Amino acid sequence: MATNAQDDYQGRKKAEMDAAEMADARSQQGPEAVLRDNQSVPFVDRMLRPDKYPVRTNEDGTISTHLLATAGGGPDEPVFVYPTLQLIDGQWVSDDDPENARGRGNVVYFDSLSSAEQFARGSWKHTGEGTAGVGPESRPY
Repeated sequence: MATNAQDDYQGRKKAEMDAAEMADARSQQGPEAVLRDNQSVPFVDRMLRPDKYPVRTNEDGTISTHLLATAGGGPDEPVFVYPTLQLIDGQWVSDDDPENARGRGNVVYFDSLSSAEQFARGSWKHTGEGTAGVGPESRPY
């Protein structure tokens, strides 16, 4: 008889593997598909609708809305991108722990580490996606 913890773990692993399969299917479509397919992920929503969210002013006067990192990629472990700068309850929080982001549902899965790294480095900035028409010339990042 499986315990609730085992059921939760198995359910999470299945969801992660399903997400990884979706990532594999869209990998050839580029960052536009990643944004479109993950609109409900909090940091992606901020990418698509930057006017809806505050920005963080850095010490050098620049602003940030995202600082992204990659995680995963081990045996039977999906690769994902997560924000290390997260907006939680209206406050900017720096958190480098990928498991915390995963627990909040604030991750996007990829089929390869190289695709995830490209996205984390900003390939998404060069799309025309977004309800505000935010292309590379108008993004505040």
